[in-house]
Amino acid sequence: MQDIVKDRLPSFTPEQAKLVKGSSDYFGINQYTTYYIADQQTPPQGPPSYSSDWGVQYYFQRNGVQIGQMAHSIWLYIVPSGMYGVVNYLKEKYHNPIIIISENGMDQPGNLTREEYVHDAVRIDFYKNYLTELKRGIDGGANVIGYFAWSLLDNFEWLSGYTSKFGIVYVDFATLKRYPKDSAYWFRDMLSGTGSKAATPQTGSGGRPAGSASATSNGPALLVSLLVSLGVLLPSIFMVSSV
Repeated sequence: MQDIVKDRLPSFTPEQAKLVKGSSDYFGINQYTTYYIADQQTPPQGPPSYSSDWGVQYYFQRNGVQIGQMAHSIWLYIVPSGMYGVVNYLKEKYHNPIIIISENGMDQPGNLTREEYVHDAVRIDFYKNYLTELKRGIDGGANVIGYFAWSLLDNFEWLSGYTSKFGIVYVDFATLKRYPKDSAYWFRDMLSGTGSKAATPQTGSGGRPAGSASATSNGPALLVSLLVSLGVLLPSIFMVSSV
């Protein structure tokens, strides 16, 4: 980073450097998707920016095979293994810090019927598989203490407005009535331990066993909150492999 950003980086006095070193309370991760990346072949055009400083190109497929199913947003591909990848990377790279998954979810398009919205089997599969991968990371020693589903309610989703529905509760914006989706009931049953075996996290992506993935297991506790979290505008992505 120092080689790329150079004098655009802020400078610290020795006292400031000592103060901030190792001072993080926790690492907050907005985990949605995973891309393939490769070295950038051509210099970025225009003024330097956060994204141009990466110096990489990212891809959604390799050898003609898409990395995962695309949700409604064009940047969001469903790749559960990325959840394990990012918490395990933080554990290994940064001496196992406290981690909170501050956002995790997927969206539906804004032109469905209420009936189509509330029967969101794809979202249930999303959460089941991502949480299974998260638990795999926790069972491997990652210090994850919290999880926030994005989102409790359908909401005004930045530049997408009301055309992107992330909620586990459907909101009729004409009447403001709220209707829990099937995924909301799945969360209720999974967290209470009353759901069927099929309703609890069982396998990771690709059918890989994920250890004792029962919601009532004796492994490290996973605090799951359905509160709407406040996070950064850009989604965090776990970039894996080279093309």
